[in-house]
Amino acid sequence: MALIEDIATAEAQPLMPPAPEIHQAVAERFGTPTHLLDLARLDANFRRVEAELRRALPEMRVLYSVKTNYMPLVLTRLRMLGCGADVVSGIELDLALRTGFAPDGIVFNGPHKTDDELAAAVAHGVFVNVDNLDEAARLDRIAAAAGRRVAFGLRVNPGRAIYTSADPTYNAQALAASRESKFGLSLEDGAAAGAARALSRLLHLQLVGLHCHLGSHMNEPAALSHALEAVFQFAAGLRADHPVDRVNIGGGFGVDGIWRERKGPLRHMLALYGKDPLGEPRGGLDLAALGRLLSPVIARHGLAGIKLFCEPGRAIVSDAMTLIARVSCVKRTGGVDWVILDAGLNIMPTLGMQERHRIIALPRTAGRLKAFRIGGPLCYEGDILAHEAALPETIAEGDLVLIEDSGGYTISRSTNFIRPRAAVAAFADGKLELCWRRETYEDVLAYHCPTSFDLRPAAPDATA
Repeated sequence: MALIEDIATAEAQPLMPPAPEIHQAVAERFGTPTHLLDLARLDANFRRVEAELRRALPEMRVLYSVKTNYMPLVLTRLRMLGCGADVVSGIELDLALRTGFAPDGIVFNGPHKTDDELAAAVAHGVFVNVDNLDEAARLDRIAAAAGRRVAFGLRVNPGRAIYTSADPTYNAQALAASRESKFGLSLEDGAAAGAARALSRLLHLQLVGLHCHLGSHMNEPAALSHALEAVFQFAAGLRADHPVDRVNIGGGFGVDGIWRERKGPLRHMLALYGKDPLGEPRGGLDLAALGRLLSPVIARHGLAGIKLFCEPGRAIVSDAMTLIARVSCVKRTGGVDWVILDAGLNIMPTLGMQERHRIIALPRTAGRLKAFRIGGPLCYEGDILAHEAALPETIAEGDLVLIEDSGGYTISRSTNFIRPRAAVAAFADGKLELCWRRETYEDVLAYHCPTSFDLRPAAPDATA
């Protein structure tokens, strides 16, 4: 109870973000674009997520989704707070072990695992959730070679809609996408049940759990609970033949600072004619509400006391980072007022997926707000960070702009397309320190391997 009481106290005294002077200091000391990592916010987010879920689900174990942001400082900090790790590759498994996560606090998921990765998981005692029967057969051979019987989990897909919209055409598309997901095996068409029967014949494996990955930026507790009920119902049925003692509900929990458009053909058509009266659901996932909904579901299927796991990423790290960029120019062309920044989709790739973040200016002078289209520096027509953002009409070259919620899928998914990857400065206890350096030109070319073809150009064709 102490942890929950601590969080209640923290909620009564909201954590303040770093002052604008800190962002200015980052830009002056480290240049732009640079992310600012607020370690106090990171710590508070983990404690909040864990406390909210455990209010109704005391058995819940939180595993941080390493793919969301794999900086060692983030991993070490969360491990010290008692968080576990969700990994989906050998790279992430190695990182989790290097940063001190205990093997029994790591879970290996994902749709593809190499033999070497599976062997490493078995050798270290890391729990594996297999995605398909081919992978299970390989894991069985590896367990046999190690002379062990390995407990493992099966990834399943309930095939139920987790997103809804006022646009019925979007809802139809979302339901079809959920049923056709590439992750795990379908409960709806019997593929998961058939796999469970086949897994009984593998001598060196023992099925003890289920895992599901349902989507990203989910923000409707009732829809998510409805989808998960199918998973818990299947888990209860498996107990007749398998000692199932755990269910992993995955991650993808939505956050307040990010929203995604949910448009189907109808909304696209309305937008084309300048008429779109359909509202969009906003806000993050209410984890306490999700816990309250899932608790009776679990009890109803006779699973009280079962081990529970979840794998949030953005819910922990999203608003703990802010991208600081500088205005390159302000111009009006084609009837559009543009602000061009020195940061683009190479650094914030998810903004190209109909995702929107808050964008705030730190101008030299205040002024009335005006709608601008925000573009990045890339020689690519799709490098647009926001089609419309309210910034001071006096914004000018050299001003700073903050793009909030840059903690997720930036460091791990950024590219060096045209421009180097950004740096990250960490802030805690009044101190700023660089924790992730900016990419250099030498880094970009580090993979070049000299060959004999580099020595001289090809001779011209004398017959040409």
